[in-house]
Amino acid sequence: MNENNKKMVLAGAGVVVVLILVVWGIMALRGGQQTNQPSNPTAAAVPAPYTGPVQAPLSGTDLAKASPDVSINDGSFSPGSVTIKQGDRVIWVNKGTNVHAVTSDGGLFQSLILNPGQRYQFTFTVKGTFTYHDSTNTGMTGTVIVQ
Repeated sequence: MNENNKKMVLAGAGVVVVLILVVWGIMALRGGQQTNQPSNPTAAAVPAPYTGPVQAPLSGTDLAKASPDVSINDGSFSPGSVTIKQGDRVIWVNKGTNVHAVTSDGGLFQSLILNPGQRYQFTFTVKGTFTYHDSTNTGMTGTVIVQ
């Protein structure tokens, strides 16, 4: 094998190693989690990515003022539906082992990525029914009913 062929083989091997590292990194960031998206993208509507403002997770005294809590488990919100009064807040608590993000289907609210144990809150100032999903797992959905 001449010198040029050796260089090409080494370059090709380098590209393969980089691709493997990129795929491994993406899987590590996702926690190895399956997204439960259908294999046929036309089988179910997938919500558009959220592009609105982002509110930081709660801390300190803000946590004591909010209720009710919605647990974010790996695979579901619990309870799946909550009913509150206008002006009340809801706190979502990541009780799972994977990262999650609470995302309003209508663009009303969006959490940051929540690591296990982190919380997010939103105050509902308008009456109505608001559906949401986990943007890291769009199969997870929930509803807030504001009276």
